[in-house]
Amino acid sequence: MNPDSFDIVLRRRSAWEAVDLGVALLRSQLLEVYLPWTLLLASASTLVWACFGPIWGCLVLWLLLPLLDRLVLQILSRAVFRQATSLKEALRIWPASLKNGLLRDVLLHRIFGRRSVLQPIWVLEGLSFGDAGRRERDFSSCTGSAQGLSFFYLKIEALVTLGIFMQLAPNFMPEIDVNSEGLWAFIFENLRVMSSAMATPAMISWVIAIWLLRPFGIAGGFLIYLNQRMIGEGWDLELQFRSLAARLAPLLLVAALFLPAFPSAAAEPVEPSFIQAPGEQSCRRILETEEFRTVETRRLPRPKFDLPEQTNLPPFALTLGLVMKWLLIAALAAALVYLCWLLYRHGLAPRFPSSSTSLPDEPRLAALVPEAPAPSGVGLRARRLAEGGQTLAAAQLLYREGLETLRLRQGLRLRPGVTEGEALRELRPRGDLVASFFVELVPLLIAAAYAGRPPAAERLLPLADRWESVFAGGAS
Repeated sequence: MNPDSFDIVLRRRSAWEAVDLGVALLRSQLLEVYLPWTLLLASASTLVWACFGPIWGCLVLWLLLPLLDRLVLQILSRAVFRQATSLKEALRIWPASLKNGLLRDVLLHRIFGRRSVLQPIWVLEGLSFGDAGRRERDFSSCTGSAQGLSFFYLKIEALVTLGIFMQLAPNFMPEIDVNSEGLWAFIFENLRVMSSAMATPAMISWVIAIWLLRPFGIAGGFLIYLNQRMIGEGWDLELQFRSLAARLAPLLLVAALFLPAFPSAAAEPVEPSFIQAPGEQSCRRILETEEFRTVETRRLPRPKFDLPEQTNLPPFALTLGLVMKWLLIAALAAALVYLCWLLYRHGLAPRFPSSSTSLPDEPRLAALVPEAPAPSGVGLRARRLAEGGQTLAAAQLLYREGLETLRLRQGLRLRPGVTEGEALRELRPRGDLVASFFVELVPLLIAAAYAGRPPAAERLLPLADRWESVFAGGAS
């Protein structure tokens, strides 16, 4: 991800400053966001209304909302990089965002109120199930902000829904012939009729409220996510260092031209200071200071949790609370069982073969392509690049084609985004020619990536000459 391509100023913000920036981003993309959002929400609302009616339709639409939210998230993620999204393109990219994290969005993230910040991990980063779960731990520091944002928009949504409902309800109210017992007696006697009549304006009011407000909550959570990534990965520091390097480049050039003309003054000997003294002597001096010679003992009172023996709650409230508690436990247990079943169905759950019977290995790509030939001419192309001065490109070619050959011929599996060092740790236990080849190649790539030293041609040319023999014979 290139920080230069962002359409926003990269600086550290508080959570609510990030939410404010998300609102400003959504306001700049109102037409691009609300046109496909309106079409998708209206289609889903009409479909569930026709299939389930207004009462059950609200529940089904509430369950489907995390899937609809991903459309807004995709459009905003492209807007951050100055990419306009048309209506046709927005509807085309929306199904691709429904691949990962559906169960978490519908159940777990909704229960804990963190979906607005954690949803971009599953939608935008394209990680596997395990990597995305570990990635969520990097955003634990902004969990409180995500929950506060969800609670805030939930209250605003409820108030707007109530206001619209109060305007629509009189138009759907059936004719009432109030008898002498009064209005409330009539309502209790005809509760079923009244609930059926009020379900339609209630659903219409709620759909209008989420149509108006939900994109703002998504935008706020998305900018909290971006702000946390910027802090964790140092995007703002990278831009500042680039700007500093651009400003200092002329000065460094002038210094390189004129400094050798001045004679260098002899450095005067400097006596070893307190920090430059030998290590043992420095430690003794530090321990002799007043801060380390003073011992202070404090006794902290143990907190007391005195629970009242009796409660003033009525028995009905205690029974209702106990029932709700066990219902919540049952719902979480059912969700856990369903999650385990999904993991088992998709082959993600660990399976341990018994000692008596051995299960066959999982079919790999090598079974489908048993003897895929190694690509020819890789070593010759790498040699030409190295002799032409493009040593880094030659090393990357040898590394990339080597891993691809192992994948095709032996079914080697590495997780997406694996680094060169992690790949070397996977291949080193082989102890064959392939392992020794990568032991010599990978340090050259690491030195180029982290130290800025391109691989030396005299170290790379022997590897280019050995590539054909290693991967034509040693990798078979």
